[in-house]
Order: sequence, then structure tokens, then C-alpha cells
Amino acid sequence: MARRSIFRAVLLATSIVASHASDAVHAPIEQRCPGLSAWESAHPQWSENNQAARLTAAFGKPTNPQLRRQLLAMVKPDQAAREAVAKSGFQSQDALKKMLAVDAKNLAAFNPIIQRQGFPKPSQVGVDGFKAAFLLIQHADLDPVLQSQVLPQLVALHDQGMISGSGVALLTDRVLRAQGKPQRYGSQFDQDTDVQA
Repeated sequence: MARRSIFRAVLLATSIVASHASDAVHAPIEQRCPGLSAWESAHPQWSENNQAARLTAAFGKPTNPQLRRQLLAMVKPDQAAREAVAKSGFQSQDALKKMLAVDAKNLAAFNPIIQRQGFPKPSQVGVDGFKAAFLLIQHADLDPVLQSQVLPQLVALHDQGMISGSGVALLTDRVLRAQGKPQRYGSQFDQDTDVQA
């Protein structure tokens, strides 16, 4: 696999949502877009914390706590693997392989959930479970068909005020790139690096 393809996979598999990203992941984004932090500060109404508080108040306790626990357990290694890739400066082949293995394992567990019941809603899994599900579908690049099936469900959730427009934009761009089409929102990018496959 060519070096650009490897790191395209890394960045496609890494969520570009600043509220979900650690400092290590957020730093390269901030470097490419120096105004990001200032914009986030000037627009607190779009912050993930504001949305989370509103959804928690609206939905209360999750109706499917078992699914919530399962999603939270799946997203923990997802985020740890991405931290390891980011901490390596996107240079470690081993960290990349481990991240892709975590993604494959999570996809094998997450796909049947979506096929059985659709994309989990905050009322079912709580706000944290919903965020976990959102990250898992963003990182399901190994199954672009599943991502394209979920996109209309996320659009509907956005229309109901349950997900931010940025969440829809991220998945929209991932689906378009997987189809070989231009991005609509420009949320996905490649890391230029000298690491060889």
C-alpha cells in the first residue's frame, strides 16, 4: 500500500470532530486551520457540551442500558487506538495496524446492531452511548455501504435536533469519498508523510 493511501486510511478513520478529538489529534487540525479554536470559542451554541446537556435533559435515562454499555465498551479501544496513532505523529505502522484491527472488530459487532434496530438514538443509549455510536459509524470505513445506509438515518436525527450538522457533514464527506466523489463540506484530508508501506 502506498504511503499516502496508508495515511489517508488513518485520517479517514480518525474523527475530525474537535470535541471528540484529543489534543494530540486536534493539533494537526489546528495547524491546518488556525482559526478553528477562535471560531469554536465564538460559537458556544455549536459546542458538543451544549448539545449534550440539552439532549441529556430531554431524554433522561436510556431505555436500553445494555446497548449503551456495549457501545461505550467498543468506543474505548477505538479512541485508545487513535490516540496511539496520533501520539506517533501518524508515523507508526504498528499503531495503524492495531487501529484498523480495532475498527474491524468493532464493525463486526456494530453492523448487526444497526441492521437489527437502526442507528441507536439518545433515548435508547443516552448521550454518551449516542456519541459512541457516532464515532463507531465514522470509523466504519471498512464498510462504506453501511456508512451510506446510516447517513439518511443521521440526517433524520439531525432534522429532529438530535445530532449536529457537523456530524452529518463528517459522514456525508466520508460516504462521498468512498464513492470516489468530491467532498461536500471538506472535512476529510490527507496527511502528507514520508513513511513507506
